[in-house]
Order: sequence, then C-alpha cells, then structure tokens
Amino acid sequence: MSLELSRALPQSLNFYEMGTLAQSNEGSLDLVPDPDVCVSFFIRGLDQNASLHVFFESEQGEDASAAIEAGNVLASRLAGRLSAVPSPPALSTGPTAAAVLGALSADHADAQVLRYVLKLKGVGEKILDVVVTRSADSTQEDAHA
Repeated sequence: MSLELSRALPQSLNFYEMGTLAQSNEGSLDLVPDPDVCVSFFIRGLDQNASLHVFFESEQGEDASAAIEAGNVLASRLAGRLSAVPSPPALSTGPTAAAVLGALSADHADAQVLRYVLKLKGVGEKILDVVVTRSADSTQEDAHA
C-alpha cells in the first residue's frame, strides 16, 4: 500500500497542554531557508521506509526542546500510519543542518515539504519546515544519519 507521505501527517493537533501545532502550507525544498537546526527521524516499516526532517532556526540560548518534541510527535504519527517504527531523533546543527538539506535536495526529487507553525502559550510561535521522503531501503537513510 502506497501512501502519499504528506497526507499521513496531521493538519493540526494540540501540543500537550502547551499550545498547538498546525500546518500552514506546502512548499518545496528551495523555499526552506538555511536552517540552524535539523532533527531527523528514520521510519522503517515492513513494506515502506521514509524519513522525516524538521528544519528550524534557533536563536542563541533558546530552548529548542519543544520544536524537537514536535518533530517526534510528527514522526510518531507518520510511523503509525505506515505501521512502522521511528528512530530516535538525530540532531544536526549549523553547517551540518544545511548539509542535510543539501543532501535531500540532491537525492530526493520526490521530497514533500510542509510548513508547520508551533504556537506555545506564553512563548510565541516557531516555524518548522518538515521534509518527508520515501526510500527503498534503510541503507539510504543510514547514509544521512
């Protein structure tokens, strides 16, 4: 069963008791700005493998844990729809995050990009660019870890 990966992700959800996470629009890889942080998840199933990468900017001294947890929630939802298991998050920062984006641009013409807005009560908003890709096997995914 093939599933368009972006359709497997929620339009919006309550983010625990802290706020909301909602899609704002779809985009393309060339619209993702140079990221400061990338959190990658690799999803392995019996008949489908995928990867989910969450790119965002992080200001110096900012706690990025809510954005990382938002990625974890999205990866878990995607894995559930694929009857698969997500990996623990792999964190990339600075030039390494930009390199992950570059590799996705070069290797995955089928990448799907969704922009989410994470709204946290009393804190504000964080833009998350989520890139999902399908892969034939786990060896491709391991090369980007």
